[in-house]
Amino acid sequence: MLKRTLIAATLFTLLTCSIAFWDHVHLRPTDLDVYRRSIIEGAPQRSRHALQSHPAKQERTQVQKDFWIPQESFRKHLRIIGETSQLEVSERNGKMEAREKLNQLEGWMFEEHQSRHFTAEKGTYYYPSHRFFAQSVHLEFFRNSDIPFLQGTAEQASFSASGASPLFKAEKLKADFNP
Repeated sequence: MLKRTLIAATLFTLLTCSIAFWDHVHLRPTDLDVYRRSIIEGAPQRSRHALQSHPAKQERTQVQKDFWIPQESFRKHLRIIGETSQLEVSERNGKMEAREKLNQLEGWMFEEHQSRHFTAEKGTYYYPSHRFFAQSVHLEFFRNSDIPFLQGTAEQASFSASGASPLFKAEKLKADFNP
């Protein structure tokens, strides 16, 4: 009786394992088609230059950018803060480029004897050129005081840190002096 039970249990186990193998491990033609389609569809993301045709994108919140530019006896500091941003990384001519569009931004530029404060609805930062552009920018200039000596609005403001000396430019500035 024990021998029959042992043989029956062994046959049942072999039958169960065979069915499980056939159902879960055996490749069916439909499985092979699904696999080939996934390989073909995923090829652009795995290619060496995937960012040329499919830039990477990321939504961000509470973004802060800090730039420290060494000068002769001090370091200029530019800080840009944005509530939200959309970062896009792409590739052009074999080189990586990034563009970040910031929203609801505020910035400070600290220099040796003065500081500049600016706000704007939108601005764009470019990397690796380290250029920043914003339109309809409210500007305030300070000198050793909490009260701005100059304030106004520029149609466009830009910052570039790519050269030996950083350049901050405000175009079509309408401003008032405070004595």
